[in-house]
Amino acid sequence: MITVEAIRIGNGRVSMVSGVYAFDLVSPKSPLWNHMRTMGAAISEHWLLLRDFNTLFNSSEKIGGSSSLPLDSGDFTQVMMDCALSDLGVARGWFSWSNDQINSKCIRRRLDPAMATTNWVLAFLESKVELLPKGNSDHCPLLVTVSDEGPVRPKLFKYFSIREKHSDFMSMISASWEVRVRGTAMYRFMTKLKRLRADPYIWNKEVFGHINESIVGVKHQLSSLHDSLYAEPSNDALMLEEQESTQRLQILLGHEEILWRQKSRQNWLKDGDFNTKFFYLSIVIRRRNDRIISLKDQNGNLLASEAYINRHMISIFENLLAQESDIDPLLANPFLPNHAQ
Repeated sequence: MITVEAIRIGNGRVSMVSGVYAFDLVSPKSPLWNHMRTMGAAISEHWLLLRDFNTLFNSSEKIGGSSSLPLDSGDFTQVMMDCALSDLGVARGWFSWSNDQINSKCIRRRLDPAMATTNWVLAFLESKVELLPKGNSDHCPLLVTVSDEGPVRPKLFKYFSIREKHSDFMSMISASWEVRVRGTAMYRFMTKLKRLRADPYIWNKEVFGHINESIVGVKHQLSSLHDSLYAEPSNDALMLEEQESTQRLQILLGHEEILWRQKSRQNWLKDGDFNTKFFYLSIVIRRRNDRIISLKDQNGNLLASEAYINRHMISIFENLLAQESDIDPLLANPFLPNHAQ
């Protein structure tokens, strides 16, 4: 294993990048696993590991040949857990090695995963891994595109249950829904739904406030109180204010955890500890898995550019909506107001 230090131009962010070439599938790899554990404990920066580990995670990483997994498969999984490494997946291709045979003799393996620590994954959210065509080697080269900034996309409406903990929330929802709207039943319903998207957003900014900003504000207030209590340690008013601010901070931290838990869709951790970093990493991994990085069109062409994917998806729906239909025009557009009612 060879490790180099990489410095990102622009922001100066330091990452450690390790290239691995392990022994074949049957040779013991204990020295490599122990070296990875030692490196993982010593590296405090972002860490990326690439290339040939010559073992497998599970049966989905192979076709053909023996049906059993390598004996060191479990050791590989354990060292990943010990070093807090995440598999970055792959945007294009899957099997990185083959024996170049055909029919029943063909064997394919995914022997070259890209893995990274939690810090690296969180620092480079928009990165992707691709397999390039093989050259003279029997392994496909890996291309890792490192990016910490993604395209700006419009935010979707999301309902967060944490808002229900505010005493005024349900009354705001009721008041928004009870506003009278004239028109057909469908038009009234859709108009009310649109209002329920806008009103909570305004209420959140004006009343509930952003949780992160509130936490920063309370922490700053507590720091000032600690300084004041150092000068006046017997001031009852300051001690009471410190107690109230501490309780307020605990409530806000609890709200923050609930928010991240809902975003991450992880509901199996027990209450008690603030697990916001775990939840945030869960969100990042889920969003990486949900991203459409490449797509095949109806002609079998691979679209890897986001601009090409967007245009292709738009054209599909434009063609669907442009097809002739026997639907009544009034039924096809139920959201127009009916002024006769």
